[in-house]
Amino acid sequence: MTSAAPLVELEQVAVGHGSVLVVENASLTVARGDAWFWLGANGSGKSTLAGALLGTLRVRAGRVSRHVPAARIGYVPQRCDWNPMLPTTAEEFVDLGLCGSGVAAGERPGRVANALAEVGLSDVARRDHSALSGGQHQRLLLARALVREPELLVLDEPTNGLDAKSEAALVELVLRAARTGELGFVFITHRHDLAKAHASRVLHFEGGRVFEGGP
Repeated sequence: MTSAAPLVELEQVAVGHGSVLVVENASLTVARGDAWFWLGANGSGKSTLAGALLGTLRVRAGRVSRHVPAARIGYVPQRCDWNPMLPTTAEEFVDLGLCGSGVAAGERPGRVANALAEVGLSDVARRDHSALSGGQHQRLLLARALVREPELLVLDEPTNGLDAKSEAALVELVLRAARTGELGFVFITHRHDLAKAHASRVLHFEGGRVFEGGP
């Protein structure tokens, strides 16, 4: 058990969809400085438990205790379907990450510019986000999460569909954000090699159960 300040704690959590229970008896703590990697096959419940952790999915049993305000939680989804008929620049897309955050209007442009710079996309700030490459778009999703200056960062299969170079760059961005800020993160993936290289803690998903262990 880590001695760092906890950001969120799950105690004997059970969660599912409709009448289907997906994960049972899940207990873990994400603390500042943690690099959690959640490993498991598709459909094993990784994204479902992430919904409980984020508060977007109600738990069936157990308890979720969050010690960080919602405004300081960043989330990077597997993908983001966006209507290409709705023109949106990269900086406008990142600014959407501040919705509901309470950040003052005068502070938002600076936050957006910093987030774009952090992921190396300052030069495309005024371009339509739908014109970006796959790797650029994944970095844009990360910028949309980082603009909240999160204490807790949750990434759901963020490297899917990326080539090796783009994947390595994205993982390094996440690790750099963790090193330079007082945050903890959860990186959801099926890639054991990524966990072996970068995880401080690993959670395995199998048959509706979760257990902690090495990659």
